[in-house]
Amino acid sequence: MADTDLIACLYPFVDLYTDGGKAKKAIEAKANATRHAPARLTETETEQPQLSRRSRESTPLEQPRKKGVPAYFHHPAVELRFSHGPKTPYGFVFGHNSNSDVVLKCGIQSVSAHHFALTFDDHYRPIVKDLGSLNGTEVTYDDQGQGWRSDFVWIIGGHRVPSGKKTIVITINENLKFQMVVAHHDITSPQYIDNVNRFRQGTANAENLLGLLDLRRRPQTERASGTHTPGNGPIVLKKKLGEGSFGVVTHLWNVSTADECALKKPSKRAIREKMVEVDAWRKEAHIMGRVSHEHIVALLGSDFTSLPRLRFEYVPGGTLHDYPDLSTGECLQILRQCLSALVYLHGQDPPIVHRDIKPSNILVQHRHADDIHVKLGDFGLSREGPDPTTMCGTWRYTAPELSEEMDNRKAAHYHRRSYTLAVDIWSLGVAVFECAYDLPRRNATEVPWCEEIVKKLGDDLKRDPDDLKQFLRDAMVILQPTLRRTAQDCYDQAVLLADSAQDGCLTPTPAAYARGRRQPLVGRGSAEDTTTESSQNRSLEDDSAEIGRHVRSNGLPPESTAMPPPPPGRGQRIPRHLAVDLQSDEL
Repeated sequence: MADTDLIACLYPFVDLYTDGGKAKKAIEAKANATRHAPARLTETETEQPQLSRRSRESTPLEQPRKKGVPAYFHHPAVELRFSHGPKTPYGFVFGHNSNSDVVLKCGIQSVSAHHFALTFDDHYRPIVKDLGSLNGTEVTYDDQGQGWRSDFVWIIGGHRVPSGKKTIVITINENLKFQMVVAHHDITSPQYIDNVNRFRQGTANAENLLGLLDLRRRPQTERASGTHTPGNGPIVLKKKLGEGSFGVVTHLWNVSTADECALKKPSKRAIREKMVEVDAWRKEAHIMGRVSHEHIVALLGSDFTSLPRLRFEYVPGGTLHDYPDLSTGECLQILRQCLSALVYLHGQDPPIVHRDIKPSNILVQHRHADDIHVKLGDFGLSREGPDPTTMCGTWRYTAPELSEEMDNRKAAHYHRRSYTLAVDIWSLGVAVFECAYDLPRRNATEVPWCEEIVKKLGDDLKRDPDDLKQFLRDAMVILQPTLRRTAQDCYDQAVLLADSAQDGCLTPTPAAYARGRRQPLVGRGSAEDTTTESSQNRSLEDDSAEIGRHVRSNGLPPESTAMPPPPPGRGQRIPRHLAVDLQSDEL
């Protein structure tokens, strides 16, 4: 059972440069006895190698050899608990002054009287805060995020990024390092919130509180020789999410604010081979800047001062390619949500054609037991306005009219033809068919491949009929583009299909299907017949499978989409992040 009273434990940290002796001395000091906890495991419980006397003297807190046991299990700790809270609202204060909650008397000059504190931010997340120390503090996450700072905040828990790190280290000096192990809690639970609120009030009386405040106004310890001068500016953790031929996407997370985004910029290869088509990047930024919808990844900012940089919201769940076990009910939710996005895009003036819809470009915001929320991403191949004529997309999901166009371009006498918004309807239908069932296993390409898809869908429907297959066959996965329904028609029908899928599965119900089914509009000219022209976005074309894998908002998870979503319309623009510095990759 989880210890709901425990906030965190502070252990000595041992690495190639620090033996942990100073940290152990501070932890075991008499002043910290009421918070002291002995090592969980003793040396006799660990498979330790035989070392010479000289080796033992040089590594008094060496790492244990027993597999599967954290190194800190073998070291004493300072336990920080709600029940034994801090003296003041500053939180647990660490410093060499005896009035600190945790006294760091270990003979190191660079420790300030009140150096740093462990407390909580306004979102109930545990944080480390440097209290304006002269020499500064450094906090690293799995050896990332280096940088000395004074009067600075680091989030160390209550968020999936720090919670996913194995080792969070607080460094005061090269010889004084601590490992902070934060207890995992549900930060939305009433008990936890109540504990944090009481914690932030402190436990000292007014006289002691004023005494500590006076101490903090006194000059800090003089800067010790060999110490670092604290730097300025934010600290951002970076993680590469994907890379294609022409672009790379990196996740950025601000350690102080938890602001995050996915930064898309040209790859080193594209820069080296002079293949950065700035106009194509500008076009993507322009198109994405026009749209705002709950099921479309949001553009947060762009910069073209030197090389193109586009900032998108970060979507944490990966893409549909990462979910091989999607239920039919989930696929119906995905279909409705993506159709909602297409209604919005195709309804713009001029209309926007995505041109590269596929599972790897559909990102997952969250997936719960009875709910999945997705967003359409990677608009690198999208076009707006009349006549989207250039070749685009991935052949596996490419509409037959585009495949035929590619064949025609190889002919001696070629006359360019336009295609319509219906290319997006085909691609989405094929993507949902693949996620819910399976595509053919044959090696055909272009038009023969499209014919194989239609044949398999028809065969599957005869063998094992259900509403979703019937809908895909009659409305979306149709060889003739003029026979495909518009995005609005498809959306309206998909919402009706939801009546038979409230339990998360689609049982064939002819009566329910008859209520919602419309006969194919044979020979009808589509409202999407607005034709377009565009040039190929080569700089982004090959990146779609990898580049759009993750892009996310910082807000709470969206409301459940298990019920049919509201009619498609303008969504709310995600707030811009604070102080965006695109040139320095900082949030």
